[in-house]
Amino acid sequence: MRQRFRVKDDLNVQRLGAEIMVFDQVRDEVHVLNETSAAIWEGVREGLDAGAIEQRLRQIYNLEATLDVGGVIRTALEVMAGKGILVPEVPSGADFTGEK
Repeated sequence: MRQRFRVKDDLNVQRLGAEIMVFDQVRDEVHVLNETSAAIWEGVREGLDAGAIEQRLRQIYNLEATLDVGGVIRTALEVMAGKGILVPEVPSGADFTGEK
């Protein structure tokens, strides 16, 4: 199963043209997401999974089928989660071990 993420609560977010600035008051950190990362962030905010975000990016940027867009998205999600601005979603119906 692919890990899904959600945007962390209590962040101050401001769009700066094609980029997004995220201020985490708890960690006292600012993150600036470039255009591509901002598009991935927006997809997560809208509740899209990685596959739907990939389809969106391929359409927006007219990307070739041979490009590993999914890998780029997974890496971006992991980096944003590592920075604490995305958090893993717990699947509904999961028990305390994380398995259904």
